[in-house]
Amino acid sequence: MQGAQQWTFVTAQGQLSRVRYNFEVHLRARLLPQPLALAAVQISPALGVNLGGDVSVWAAYSRFEQVDRSRPSENRLWQQVLFDRDTDLLRFVMRVRFEERFFVTLSSPAVRLRVLVRGSVPLPVETFRLLAQSELFVHVLGAPGIVSNGFDQTRTQVSVQWRPVEWLTAELGYMLQITASLALSHNLVAALTFRLPKWNPFDEQEIRELPVPQG
Repeated sequence: MQGAQQWTFVTAQGQLSRVRYNFEVHLRARLLPQPLALAAVQISPALGVNLGGDVSVWAAYSRFEQVDRSRPSENRLWQQVLFDRDTDLLRFVMRVRFEERFFVTLSSPAVRLRVLVRGSVPLPVETFRLLAQSELFVHVLGAPGIVSNGFDQTRTQVSVQWRPVEWLTAELGYMLQITASLALSHNLVAALTFRLPKWNPFDEQEIRELPVPQG
């Protein structure tokens, strides 16, 4: 079984001293096999703390509204550790996230582990980068009748980023999603990320990009 979706992300990021914040709105529109229709909406506010060097820890709440009713809507709590290393030639990000998924039809949550690896390199045209990432999803604890223990899905993405100004990044790419039932979804991904100025009365260093991968 194959399908296609349009995934759109709009994100605001910023930093107050050592505390980082990220607010994301994610829209999914189903393209195939059904006619164009909104499938899901996700709203995710997150807070993170830089532990020093390339490591930060994050916690967040997400509301995932399943508009097409193909699955129950859910509330998610998640925690993650993020490693981010940036050099002149390569930017590397690795993320390990645990999600507690509270489906509205169940009283106990499912627990899912997500591991993401992401890299980007500059392109010959200034302000453009080529990005590739892959993410593995595994349910440590399933939810009866909705999700099972074990492998859930993978998402592999290739995209181009454009950063015309310091406070804005645009991204356009393709994602292949493979689920536990071997269903394939070919997703067009578009993202806009807005960066708010860093505010710290004790540190006037310029804010760097906050690598909180979407979804």
